[in-house]
Parts: sequence; structure tokens; C-alpha cells
Amino acid sequence: MKKYREPYPNYIYALTMGLGKTILMATCIFYEFLLAKKYPKDKRFCHNALVFAPDKTVLQSLREIITFDKTKVAPLEYARVLDANIKFHFLEESGTTLHTLDDSDFNIIISNTQKIVVKKKRKEDKPADVLFGSGSLLSAVYGESDDDEDVRDDSSLMDNQRFKKLCRLTQLGVYVDEAHHLFGADLENQIRSSGAKKTSLRDTINMLAESTSIVACYNYTGTPYVNKQLLPEVVYAYGLRESIWKGFLKDADPIGFENVKNEEFLRAAVTMFWERYGGKNYEGLPAELAIFASTIVEANDEVRPIVEKILADLDIPATKILINVGDEKITKNEDIHNFNNLDVPGTQGSEKQFLILVGKGREGWNCRSLFGVAMYRSPQSKIFVLQATMRCLRKITDEQLTATIFLSKDNHEDAYSGVFTCRATRFL
Repeated sequence: MKKYREPYPNYIYALTMGLGKTILMATCIFYEFLLAKKYPKDKRFCHNALVFAPDKTVLQSLREIITFDKTKVAPLEYARVLDANIKFHFLEESGTTLHTLDDSDFNIIISNTQKIVVKKKRKEDKPADVLFGSGSLLSAVYGESDDDEDVRDDSSLMDNQRFKKLCRLTQLGVYVDEAHHLFGADLENQIRSSGAKKTSLRDTINMLAESTSIVACYNYTGTPYVNKQLLPEVVYAYGLRESIWKGFLKDADPIGFENVKNEEFLRAAVTMFWERYGGKNYEGLPAELAIFASTIVEANDEVRPIVEKILADLDIPATKILINVGDEKITKNEDIHNFNNLDVPGTQGSEKQFLILVGKGREGWNCRSLFGVAMYRSPQSKIFVLQATMRCLRKITDEQLTATIFLSKDNHEDAYSGVFTCRATRFL
């Protein structure tokens, strides 16, 4: 850790999914600001906060920082001070310009990582670019420095505009959600090799540290490891087993199957799920089952017809199915709207109970009415298995209820070994 440490303090808080990492992050920021307000000349406290999310799903979940009741974590008189001083900047769209005042305090910038990361043009000019030039209107507006001489497209220049604005904010605290992305996939080489590579986000944070004062980088993750290796600099951890034992999450009944790529698996999962949760409501919401497929084609052409057939046999209408795979031809705007309303009682989305997903429903997905996960695949990544299957463990109602997880025998043994020691392992 000493050999590969960064020029600023770097902390990792490892809290399992559903314990409130977003609220913890917000609370840390608010108390930094309160201390900075009380001791404005003390360099130990953050005067501004930059919050990073790895993708759009997590970015949307970070809106909770803006909306949640501050009096739950700070006295009323302090909450009023925060409300009077904090300025939020939510960089959701790629064309959004960062409007912070230079040298101002108490800004919270919430951004997808791609909205800030400095990008440089690497490809060679096409003949048309050489002939007609490839300067942009934005370069005329913002100007080009020597550092930007290889930036040619508008989106890259806009990223650099945001970066430069951040460099003009002092005593910046960097907060990274789902922080295992920050370390890249090849963690061991990063830590142990002499030429340790950095992720582009880490490079950007280091470049910020060279241009302005970074108080520290605070990282939050529910999966504090990459390729089964524990991430360095974990200062606090609260794991899945402890969270279930203490009643902060639903209990879980993981069931391993020898083969998960056939109709028999889906029929067993859907039937057992319906026997356990069909017809029941929890805080006005019916229970949902998420089925994770490997590809869009598999989800639409294989999983969907099988699930429709199973539901017909159980006298369940096919309108209970929602498919979200990121393809506009299959997943319409109405489907996305319903997916976002799964936890909103009385909406059309809340009536959907069988969710077929590809590339959705992992990090940042908050759906308390989810009571089951069926993995119609057997991925090699332990992190993927945990992130996908743990989605159904978020607590709903004051009673500790039980969710059911259907997955391959290999994934069961790899991901959940030692987690549910009080429950007999079952394989079908």
C-alpha cells in the first residue's frame, strides 16, 4: 500500500447492498461542510464535493443525496445551515455545462464518470478533416490551451470544460460510488507490478489533485474485491452475513440447480416463486421475480416464450411480464417507465411481477418489492452473481421476510459459501 499509495488519503467503506451507502456518503459530505463552515481555514475539511457514479443507473440512485431529509442525520439547526449554503450540480446529460463559481464553497457535483473524465482524441484525422479542418465551435467559445491541442470533438472539449471548472474549486472531496470500478479489472497487476496501470477515472482524480487541493478520496462499495482479491485501503466493512443476521436485509433462501439453461429450471423457479409469494402484497406492492439472461436474443427469443407458457399454465396473465434489455425494438419507453415504477404502489409498473433482464437491474437498482432472482446463466464473475442476486434482499416492511434465489450449483458454492451457514444448502 505504501509503494502504490496516491498523493491524497484514500478510504474505502465496504457496506453490502441495501444498508444505505448513499445516505452514508451524503452524511459524510454534510458533516465535512458543517466543519468547513465552522473552521473555514482548516485544510482538513472539504469545502466542495465531487460525487462519481459508474453508470446511469447508479447516477439516478444518487439523486437521494439531494432529496432525503437531512434532519435524519443532523440537528435541525445544522440542516438549515446546509440547505442555505449547498449548491447541487447534477450532470446527467453529456451536453450539460458545469456552472460553478470559481473559488466558491459548498458545491456538490454529482456526475457519471464519463461526464468528467478527461478524454483526448487518439485517432488520426480523416482526409476530409485535413482538407477542411476539424476545429469546433466550442473551441472558439472556451479557447484551446496547449494541453487541449489534440482535442477536436465537441463532447471531449465539453468534458475538459467541466474538468477545468473543477480545478477552480478548492479543498475538494472526491466521493466514488461502486468504487470497485475505480481499481479496474486487473487489480493484482495494478498493485504488484512496477508499471501499475490506472483506470481513466483514477487518472482524472490524480490530475485534479495536481491542479487543485483534494482533501481525500472516499470510496463506497458493496463488493470490495476484484477477481476475488480484496481491495486495498478498506477502513470499514459490514458484510452480507452480518446484515442478514442483524435484520437489516431480507433473509435469503438460495437454491442451487445442476442446469439453469433449460425450461425445467425456469418452470421450477417461476412455480416455486408463485407458490411462496403469489397473491401477497407488501406495503401495497406485489412481489417480483427478476430473471437474468445472458443476451438480448436469448431473453426475447428463448426466455420470454418459456415464461409466457409457464404463466399460462399457472393462469397468470402475460401482462405480468416486463422485459428490459436495452434494445429500443424490444424495450419501449413505456417498459422503462414501468421498470422505474416497480416500487410505486398503484402504478402500472407495480403490477409487473416477472422481469426479464439483460444488462439491467444490478448496481444502483433499488427495488424493495423484489423477492426472487433466477439466474438463467452461470457467470464466472463472483461480483456479478452477488450484485445480481442481492438485488432481492432490500428490506420491506418491519418484519424480516425471506427472498428466494435460483442459481447454478457452481455459482451457489462460489458466491454464497459461508454466508448462509445457518441454512441447509439445497440443490435441485
